[in-house]
Amino acid sequence: FFDGNNLFGTGFFSTKYNEDVSFPDVEAYMMYLGLSHVTPIIWSKLLNTHDELFASLIESYEGMDGNMALVSLMRTQSYGYVALNGTNPFNPPIIDTNLFSDPDNMDIKRLVEGMKLMVEFYENSTTYQSIGARLLPVPWPGCEKFVFKSLEYYECYIRHLTFTLWHAAGTCKMGRADDPMAVVDTRLRVLGIQNVRVVDTSIMPRITNGNTNAPALMIGEKAADMIIRDNGGFTVFPVLRQVEIFRQEDYVNNYIEITTNVTEIYDFIIVGGGTSGAVLANRLTTLPNKYRVLVLEAGNDPPWISYYTGYDIFAPNNQGLDWKYLSQPQRNCCLSCFGGRTGAWRGLGLGGSSLVNFGVYNRGNPGVFDQWADIAALFHGCGGEMGIDKNLHTPGLEYFLPAIRDHKLTEQDVNVNQTNTFMRTDQTSMAGVRSNTYLSFLLPILGRKNLHINRNSIVTKLLYDPLIPNKVCGVEYIRFNYTKKAYATREVILSAGAFNSPKILMLSGIGPKGDLMELNISVVKDLPVGKKMQDHPATLFPIVFDKPNTSLLYERDVIPGVLTNALYPPIFTQGFFQGNNVMGVGYHSTKYNDDATFPDIEGLFIYLGVSHLSPSILEHLLNIDRDLFHAVQKLYEGRDGNMVLVSLTRPSSVGYVCLNGTNPLNNPIINPNLYTDLDDMDIKRMVQGMKYMVDFYENSTAYKSIGARLIPVPWPGCHKLLFKSLEYYECYIRHVTFTQWHACGTCRMGKVDDRTAVVDSRLRVHGVLNLRVVDTSIMPRVPNGNTMASAVMIAEKAADMIIRDHGGVTRIPGSQEPCPIPFHLRDEL
Repeated sequence: FFDGNNLFGTGFFSTKYNEDVSFPDVEAYMMYLGLSHVTPIIWSKLLNTHDELFASLIESYEGMDGNMALVSLMRTQSYGYVALNGTNPFNPPIIDTNLFSDPDNMDIKRLVEGMKLMVEFYENSTTYQSIGARLLPVPWPGCEKFVFKSLEYYECYIRHLTFTLWHAAGTCKMGRADDPMAVVDTRLRVLGIQNVRVVDTSIMPRITNGNTNAPALMIGEKAADMIIRDNGGFTVFPVLRQVEIFRQEDYVNNYIEITTNVTEIYDFIIVGGGTSGAVLANRLTTLPNKYRVLVLEAGNDPPWISYYTGYDIFAPNNQGLDWKYLSQPQRNCCLSCFGGRTGAWRGLGLGGSSLVNFGVYNRGNPGVFDQWADIAALFHGCGGEMGIDKNLHTPGLEYFLPAIRDHKLTEQDVNVNQTNTFMRTDQTSMAGVRSNTYLSFLLPILGRKNLHINRNSIVTKLLYDPLIPNKVCGVEYIRFNYTKKAYATREVILSAGAFNSPKILMLSGIGPKGDLMELNISVVKDLPVGKKMQDHPATLFPIVFDKPNTSLLYERDVIPGVLTNALYPPIFTQGFFQGNNVMGVGYHSTKYNDDATFPDIEGLFIYLGVSHLSPSILEHLLNIDRDLFHAVQKLYEGRDGNMVLVSLTRPSSVGYVCLNGTNPLNNPIINPNLYTDLDDMDIKRMVQGMKYMVDFYENSTAYKSIGARLIPVPWPGCHKLLFKSLEYYECYIRHVTFTQWHACGTCRMGKVDDRTAVVDSRLRVHGVLNLRVVDTSIMPRVPNGNTMASAVMIAEKAADMIIRDHGGVTRIPGSQEPCPIPFHLRDEL
C-alpha cells in the first residue's frame, strides 16, 4: 500500500466537442480504492463535501471491492481570479475559480461526455463485465429526479460533486510587454519592476492539460539557469548536481568517503547507536572532555513512524526499523505461533529499541538492583533530556481508576512502590511526541565535531593488538558492501543489544570455548557469552464491554485520523497519536510469591476495543495466526473493550543466544526457553496472573456497570477445557505466548569468580583489555519492569565510569530532586 499513490491508471481521451484528437480535452484517473466504511470521511476532508452524502451513496455496498474514477477537464474555457482579502498579509487571499462559467457552457458539456465515457469504459468492457463492474446504482442526493445515467443526471452529479485537481495556474501570466494580461516576461522578470521574478506555476500562460508538478520543476530548472546566466554565473546540468549531492553524508561533520578503505582512528568506538549507545555517545562527547567518538549503527535515522507515540503497536517487526529476529521453536508454548516461534523484536536504527517499544516508563523494583551496588542512585530525577509524561489520551480511564479502588489496591506510582500497585501509565514522551533516545540524546548533538556517526554499518568482528592478543584495538565492519576498519586508542564499547553484542563477541573469539571450537573460531577468551538470557513471558486476551465509546476502536477512532490527519503537525500529537495505547499498569503478587514488595506479575491495560483489524495487527506483532484471533472475537467485532497483557516479571526459565555459523550477516540463534523451569512455577504464576486480571474486570463495580467480561469464546485448541478454569488459562497461555521483548543477561555482569559472568561491575569484559559491554545484556537478571529506563541508566552509569577511568570530567545527568507535577495534571491529581 505504501509503495503506491492509489492510482493504477491514467488516460486521455477526446470528447465529441474536441477538434484536435492529438490534444485531448478530458483526463481520467483510475484509483484502486474499494468501498470502505471510512471512504466518506476521507473524501469529505479531501473534497470539502458532507460525508453523509457519500455515506448515503455507498452504504449498501460498503466492504465491496471496486474503483474510484476521477474525470477532469483538461482544456477549460472558464477563468477565475485571486484578489486581496484586505491589507493584513496573514489573511488568506480571495480565490474564485469560476468553474463552469464559460459563456457557451462547453466546459460542463465536455465533462458530462467525459463521465459518460468513463462509466462505459467499465460497464462495456469484457474484462470488467466479468467481475460485475458498474456505476453504483444509487443516485446522488439532489439528482434523484433525473433518469439515472442520463446526460442530465451526469450534469447534475458533476455540479454537486465539484472540485479541482489543485493545478492552479496563470495568476502571474508570462507574456510579452505589449500583452495587457501579462505579469512577467519570458525570463520571468516582473514587467516594469527591477530585481523581482516569479518562478512557479502562476506564470503559465494557460493551464497545461496534465498535472502541474512536472512543469513546476521544469520552470524552476529553467529559471535557475536564466538567473545564473543573467548574473554572470556558471550553470551545471542537473544530473551532475545530483551526483555531487550523492557524494555527501547526511551531516557535514560525518563526511567520510565510503568507497575507499581509509583508516579511522578514534578514542572510543561505540558499536550500536541504540537505547544505550545514544546516551553513551552524548556523554562521551560532552565538553570539557574532547574524546573523538565513532558510533557504528547498522540502521539509519529513525523514520517518521517512530515519532508517533500511538503507533507503537505497529512499529515492531517492520523492515528497516526492526531486526525482525524470531526465536527457535519453543517446546511447550507458542502453540499457536507460526512454527512455534515467537518474535524477538529489536529496534534497528539510531535510537534502537526505543524506536519500537511501547514507551512504558517503568524502572523496575529496587530489589532487582540491590546487587548493583551504587547504581540505583542515578535512577530518577528531573532536568534530563528524556521526557516522561502521562498518557494524555486514555479512553476508559473513568472505569479503570474506580476499579483499582474497588479491589482495595494501591493507586500510586509503580516506580516508587510496587506492592499491589496500579496506576495510569507513564510514557516516554513530551507533548505527544515519543521521547526515543535518538530525539533525546543524539539529534541535539549531531553538530559536535568530535562525534562521527556511520549509519548502515554492520560490525563483523573485533580487532586485536598484534602484540597483545587479548587487547582490543578496533573493529571491522561492512558499510555499503565495503569492508572497513576503525581503530580505538582507548576502548571499544559494545552497545549492540542483548542479541547482537554476544554475537559480535562470539564472532571475535570471546565466548564458550566448545561452541567456538566447533565453528573453528580461534578462542581469545572462554566466557559464558549468551548463556543466561532471560525475558518476560507474556500473554494477551480481549475484554469486551457493553457500553459504546468506552475505549478506542481502529475503524471508528483511529483510521479516519490516520488517513486524514497523520502527517499534519501539530494534529499528529493529538488524540490517538499522543498516547501509547496503554491506559494503565499494575503489579500483583500471586500466592506463589514470597515478597509482596517484589511482585511477580505485571499487567498492562490497553484501551483498544475489539476491532476487525485486531487479528491482522496481532499476527504482525505476535507471530500468531490471525484466523485464531478472528475465531475468538468475530461475534464481538466493532464492540468496545480492552486488551490485557499479563507478564511474568520474575521468571526462572533461562534461555540462550548462540551463533548461526560464522557468517556475520546470519541472524543469531535465539532461544528464550520459555516455561522450562524444573518446578513449572513460571506457568503456575502466569495462570494465577491471568485469573487475577480477568477477575479485576469481572468483579469490580465500575467495570460491571459496562458489562466488562472476558470474551466468552474459547481459544481454538482449548475448547475441551472448562472455560475460565485454571486448566483453560494454562492452555490459553501456552497457545498465546510471546515476550515483552526485554531480553537481557546474555553478557551477564558479575565478579571474576562468577562462572556465569561475562563483564565485571565496571562492565569490562573479563580477561580482555579495552572492551566493555553497555546495554541490557549485562543485567544479572531481568528486572521486574520494562527495560528501557534501565538501559538508559546503564549507559549513564557506564559513561560516568568510562570517563573516570580515563581521567576525564564527569557530570550529573540531571537534578535528583523529585519531579514537580505537570501543570496539565495538577487539577486531575
